[in-house]
Amino acid sequence: MKVLVIEDSPADVAIIRSLLLSSKDPPMELVSFPRLATGLEFLSSTPVDLILLDLSLPDSHGLESVQRTLAAAIANPVIVLTGQDDDELAAEALREGVQDYLIKSNLNQEALLRSIRYSVERKRSALALRESEKRYRLLEEASDTGVWDWDLITNKVYFSPTWKRQLGHGDSEVPNLFEEWERRLHPDDRPRTLEAVERFLTGQSGLFHQEFRLLHKDGSYRWILSRGGTLRDADDKPYRFLGTHVDITESKKVEEDLRRLGAAINQSAEIVLITDLSGSIEYANPAFEHITGYTFSEIKGRKVNVLKSGQHSRRFYQEFWKTILGGQVWRGRFINRKKDGTLYTQDATVSPIVGAGNRAAHFVLVGRDITHEIELESQVRQMQKMEAIGHLAGGIAHDFNNSLQVILAYTQFALRMFPPSSAGHEDLSRVVKAATRAADLTRQLLAFGRKSDLNIAPFDIEPVIKELIKFLEHTIPASIAVSSEIERDLPEVVADATQVHQVLMNLCLNARDAMPHGGRLLLKAAGLKVEAAPRVEGTEIADGDYVEIEVRDTGVGIPPEIQPRIFEPFFTTKEQGKGTGLGLASTYGIVRQHGGMIRCQSQLGEGTSFKVYLPAKPSRPQPAESTQSLEELPRGSGLLLVAEDQEPILQLTARCLEELGYTVLRASNGEEALNMFSSRADEIRLVLLDMQMPVMDGERCFKRIQAISPRARVVVASGFVDSDIRQHLNEIGVREIVQKPYRIPELARIIRRVLDSEA
Repeated sequence: MKVLVIEDSPADVAIIRSLLLSSKDPPMELVSFPRLATGLEFLSSTPVDLILLDLSLPDSHGLESVQRTLAAAIANPVIVLTGQDDDELAAEALREGVQDYLIKSNLNQEALLRSIRYSVERKRSALALRESEKRYRLLEEASDTGVWDWDLITNKVYFSPTWKRQLGHGDSEVPNLFEEWERRLHPDDRPRTLEAVERFLTGQSGLFHQEFRLLHKDGSYRWILSRGGTLRDADDKPYRFLGTHVDITESKKVEEDLRRLGAAINQSAEIVLITDLSGSIEYANPAFEHITGYTFSEIKGRKVNVLKSGQHSRRFYQEFWKTILGGQVWRGRFINRKKDGTLYTQDATVSPIVGAGNRAAHFVLVGRDITHEIELESQVRQMQKMEAIGHLAGGIAHDFNNSLQVILAYTQFALRMFPPSSAGHEDLSRVVKAATRAADLTRQLLAFGRKSDLNIAPFDIEPVIKELIKFLEHTIPASIAVSSEIERDLPEVVADATQVHQVLMNLCLNARDAMPHGGRLLLKAAGLKVEAAPRVEGTEIADGDYVEIEVRDTGVGIPPEIQPRIFEPFFTTKEQGKGTGLGLASTYGIVRQHGGMIRCQSQLGEGTSFKVYLPAKPSRPQPAESTQSLEELPRGSGLLLVAEDQEPILQLTARCLEELGYTVLRASNGEEALNMFSSRADEIRLVLLDMQMPVMDGERCFKRIQAISPRARVVVASGFVDSDIRQHLNEIGVREIVQKPYRIPELARIIRRVLDSEA
């Protein structure tokens, strides 16, 4: 061991040399200098293991010598030698960093050698500790991990610079107190975190591992992950609690983003499916399970072709795989098969999930079930088609009405030529009856797809049922036997006969469809007095007299779970294209519009019964008025104006009115009628005005006539009058409307009633 002695007293140097050179453990080599400057100069060029420093030198004295030596001998242990027994000076020197302080008068070999050994060892340990701290500090900074060390005895806490920096503070800005850490805890996290500390320190938990929020200098809170352990004494009592401190705020944000994304995917109504590159299913969200019927555990690892429906060609799938394996996004429509075998349609987007090397590692499908939308679109198209057919049928029916008008009127003229009991009269009466039925059919065509204006009147239901049965016998399969049971002296039904015919037709056709392999169809009718009205789905009918009409089949029956929905618009169990879902809905609406009720009872495998309750009138039908002669009709006199663009109808109507005693002016369009009325307004007692005419239509002509003479009597004739049209005509001042094709008795009574009323 080489020892540098800086001592100006040769005698003291000699003593030190004699004490050290006799030591064999370890062997000593001494170099001495009388001045500090020369000693430090030697030190700068020659390494030594230890420095013995006198504090009273010619060129330096006291603490100055200590400070200069320590500055030059950073790695060397320094022992101070002094002739003064000064405790304060010794303490100052030790605080500066010397290893020991020896008084020359007390110096002996044992004390000197012991001091040297201890000084060298302490310096080596201090250097090692300093190096360890340096490495630890570098590691702390590199890992961005803060450190805390809580002395449980003094309650002081060491917070490392990184710990403070993570909260936005400099090294001197945070007091080293436990209360400082506690104060910074987020209020929501404080009870839970302090409880965890208490449990750990009392040995109730084996590991301290907590996440909590601490207050940052900028006022925000940072998420912290803290792990720690304790040092315990011989009694297993903790006296230090230390650990690490990691800012996980960004990780928490990512975690929250992932949680929101996961929640969005799980709660999404759209299918989300993830597969590997071969199409094996790796993930499916709850919407997939809800729509397809497969649970994730059932299809995990299976190929997506488990959903294959057979509705797409091989080329379709080839193009699909070619697109996504090429790294492109595929957008299109799939028809897939559910677990129960039913098909569903989805709009889908399939995208590659890019992984390492910018290559696709997975595929993600996002799909929306559009089966219901397609059904709605189909229904809308069907409704549009029906509306178009309705317009076409309306145009045909309007022209047909004009022809029927001529047939009915001239047939009634011809009836006058035959006695009531003659064969000719009977034949012509049948022509009138057939033409009247044809007029009813045209009204059905005109009402197709539009709100009908109910023509409610008492009528006998028995002929309607019998006529329907004759029709069914020629149109339904022979394997279905049709029969009827009609109560004798059945009261009249107070309803629109055409609408009731439509209701019974709808029910019978449904019954036919329910018996694909044959069966029995029964139509029953009976009178019923309701005193405690039966209730169906919250509806009721008033007490009174009704006719109960039952349509019963022996078909497949209606499943109980769908019976509550059978009257919903667009609900149908028939295959696509074989039903609109409007039949029973319109049937229900017609019956309720009449103040009646419809009930359904059905058993699977046994059949279905629909019972319709319609208001009744206990009287028999009156004789048909179609055969009433002109001589028996109300007659009159005076000048009438008839405006009609169809020449046969114009001449026919004028002839009938003339035979009833009136004088008739004829006009073939609205403008001609207006000119005639303008020139003879004081003479014309009544105007019969067709609504559809060229040049000027009936509505414009009516308004111009009203402008000329507000008291003018006008009867409007139209081929179709629904509730909307009737309301509109009433709003513009029309008081009487006759629907074409009208019969002469009906027209005669209306004209007489208008003429007899006050304007």
